[in-house]
Amino acid sequence: MRFYFQDSGQKMATKCIRVSSTATTRAVIEALIEKFHADLRLLSTPSYSLWEVHENGEKRKLLADEKPLLVQLNWHKDDREGRFLLQMDKADQQPNMLPVEAIENGTTSMRRKLSKRESKKLEKQQKMNQIREAEDVTKLLYSAVPNTNFTRTISNPEIVMKKRRERKLEQKLKDLGEGGSLKIYGEELSETKPYVTLLLSLRDRADKVVRETLEKYGLDRHCSDEFCLVQLCTNEQGDIFERILDKDDCPLLILAQEGNESNCVTFHVRRKPSTLSRSIVGFTGAAGRIADGPRPPAQPEQHNNKLDTLPYLLEINPDGSEPAGASRIFVIRPNVTEVGSDRTFTKPGVQALCLYGPHVHPRHCVIAFMDGLTTLTPCDATAEITVDDVSITETTILKQNNLIRIGGIHLFRFYETGGENMNSVHAEAFMKPNNPQQNKFYSHFTKANPLRCLIMTPKIIRCALFKAAKGKYCVCVCAGDEMKLWTLFSAADSNSNGMERILHAAGGMSPRAQELATNAKFLARTSSNLEDVIPALFEFSNNVEDDLLKAIICELIPSNVSFKLTPAYMLYMCCRYRIVRHLDVGRSWNACSSSLNCFLTKTSRMINETVQAHCQDAGALAFWMSNLAEALNFLKLDVDLAACSSPEPQGSMADLIQKAFDHLTVCLKQDLHTAMPPILDPQALDQAATEPCLHVLNCVMNLLRVNRVNAALTIQLFSQLFHYINMYLFNWLISSEGSVYCCRRWGIKLRSRLSYVLAWAEKQGLELAAECRLVRILEASQLLQLDFKRGFTKLNSLQTASLLERYIPEADEPPLDRETVTALIQFAEREVDRCQSYEHVPLQLEEEIDLLLPFLIPDDGYSPEMVRGIPAGLQDFANSLAQRGFGQLLIQPTSSGSWAVHFSGDSLFDIPLGRELIVDQLSSVICC
Repeated sequence: MRFYFQDSGQKMATKCIRVSSTATTRAVIEALIEKFHADLRLLSTPSYSLWEVHENGEKRKLLADEKPLLVQLNWHKDDREGRFLLQMDKADQQPNMLPVEAIENGTTSMRRKLSKRESKKLEKQQKMNQIREAEDVTKLLYSAVPNTNFTRTISNPEIVMKKRRERKLEQKLKDLGEGGSLKIYGEELSETKPYVTLLLSLRDRADKVVRETLEKYGLDRHCSDEFCLVQLCTNEQGDIFERILDKDDCPLLILAQEGNESNCVTFHVRRKPSTLSRSIVGFTGAAGRIADGPRPPAQPEQHNNKLDTLPYLLEINPDGSEPAGASRIFVIRPNVTEVGSDRTFTKPGVQALCLYGPHVHPRHCVIAFMDGLTTLTPCDATAEITVDDVSITETTILKQNNLIRIGGIHLFRFYETGGENMNSVHAEAFMKPNNPQQNKFYSHFTKANPLRCLIMTPKIIRCALFKAAKGKYCVCVCAGDEMKLWTLFSAADSNSNGMERILHAAGGMSPRAQELATNAKFLARTSSNLEDVIPALFEFSNNVEDDLLKAIICELIPSNVSFKLTPAYMLYMCCRYRIVRHLDVGRSWNACSSSLNCFLTKTSRMINETVQAHCQDAGALAFWMSNLAEALNFLKLDVDLAACSSPEPQGSMADLIQKAFDHLTVCLKQDLHTAMPPILDPQALDQAATEPCLHVLNCVMNLLRVNRVNAALTIQLFSQLFHYINMYLFNWLISSEGSVYCCRRWGIKLRSRLSYVLAWAEKQGLELAAECRLVRILEASQLLQLDFKRGFTKLNSLQTASLLERYIPEADEPPLDRETVTALIQFAEREVDRCQSYEHVPLQLEEEIDLLLPFLIPDDGYSPEMVRGIPAGLQDFANSLAQRGFGQLLIQPTSSGSWAVHFSGDSLFDIPLGRELIVDQLSSVICC
């Protein structure tokens, strides 16, 4: 079950725990306190309560003996959903205590007793405050933590869905008044679904029936102009009369008037013929022939022609000036177009305009194009929208050349006509060039409908990607006055080697154009041209590069930065700026790659020196291990950096992560070594004996959490520490010093003390690592207790024989018989020794000091999945570098706040492809 927790002044937190149907509220609260660590920051131990909260604002406190799982399972009876909220109980107010303000101001005189009227007013005010507080908590619970797929499963979904359908049907029948169900046949719409059933009133018209039928068949209801409703009448002789209904006809009323036992009336949705007739088209005899006879003259149906023009928006510079080169064009389609930053707007088939920026709401406004008029409506009163520099808060009709500003930074010019000639709604398009030759290229470009247009600095190059045939593409480049259609290539050639081969085979262009085309190729393989960008870049010049890296790496003190991943994010912003700067000034891709690799090589060298200088400082090692892992993740997942950098910097960073990990492991083992002797004290209580060890483990966990170390690295590190505990205790037990403790009593004591370590590991989510690495000492304690019911899977024959030979029976315990000892040793030889020989593990008595496992660098679980915007500590550090003259922080206002916008999956060749174009349509571009 999922539970939520709200501490005072804190955000909502959520956890999932396994709950039994017999678990009471009291037991669940105890488990949740351990999960949320709610009382770690408090000096006292407060009391908590569990609340059942529903979206309509209803809130109820669960009794101590109630069972939360049963409460949740009973929600379906009322067709409702809810959430469980853990809250700290408020301290009881003591009326005899003076308020703090009175003490501070010295007004400690007696206050008069409240009158009945004032008491009632105060009581009413307190009740209102409680209701308002409950509403605020409910609103925060459903807004701060939105719905996810990982919520409770409806206990009986069939019953719930059935109830919902029944209620929906009852409500619709109540609204209809007079009406009923009607079968509408759609044999032309679907071969597998012959008809659908609609619930209609007597007043529902044919056009509504067509729209609802199309919707039932999964078609676009806005295409209803292309379909009509046909009435078929079949008499007793089998003759069929059909008539196309007018949009104002009421099918259910026709059925009530004309339908009887001798005349069967059915309704069919069909595609409109070229010429429509309101009256009888003809009738078919029983044998399927058209009967002879006079036919009434055809009366064509009066209907509106479809609009042949479409409006569009042309993006211009935020200051109102016209762009020097290419600009984006958004064609406004009929009906409603949503505008905002919601990520679902980018999905195929969604009629929306996706914009990014700090002041752009997920659903910012709506553009409606209907009946030849285009209107703009804000979705929220706080949405920033101006039309011709006038702020609007209600629906506004757009006119030719209106300037529309959305979110403060996106400025568009509105055109009432011309969008029908622009087929690239979701792609970037060119502005019309000035010279005739580029004019010709532009005309072909707009007709060919490119999938994506890649635009660098307008003076440098323009490039468009086309789909020419199945699995084939071609690239059209305009470099200055030179234009060239490159040869076809497949999607498999979109890697570096394939594209380089195409570039060299292009020919016919000057060396300068070839170099610019190389840059276009690089942009085609990367995500640099996407609208969304990371929140900020760090601008710096080459002459301060070394000093900047020293400030970020060598001179940085981990305890002085509040955002512990500052170095990783600073290096990422610097790398992104280096790519943008080099390509923006027209330098070649090879020069950009060389410069970036030089920068990364310096970075690796300085971090290596820093790690070596702090090889005995656990805090510094954890800090740099975490930052190295984050920086390597940026380098591997960012498609631009991965394409532009060579493998050597990535390999160097991976080696540095392992080096920092090894140094940190040695430091922590030294701390753990000093905490182990109390565990071996036979006189100490079990809990007191393990406190020093658990204190060290807690300190290590806090250190890793403060430095935001990746969870997979944390597990590997604790695996080493658990193995050290196992090695220390086991090797002591089989030594001459520990052999005197090989008895049942010590086996029980050892198992009890290890249970505290296992319980701590379970609270931290490390139970699997602890059980796996402590298994030998746990089996040794089991063997000393003479518990042979459970098998031994890790003690080899040498270890088993050594423990049994040293075993000292208790005073009232008979000695071990030789047959039992032999059987246990033979079992170990058969089960454990054989497995170790298969794995090439040497058979030895003592445990290895180090855990010999390969070091793995995790692939996921990094901070960009959670960090949004610019953390305050990162911005403070960047500003301090700017004050020292090392550069400046460039905040990018169009960013959505994500640091993962350039990660793999956004490259050009992964985009959904539009309609296919044949090579002949593009061949005319060659003549340019």
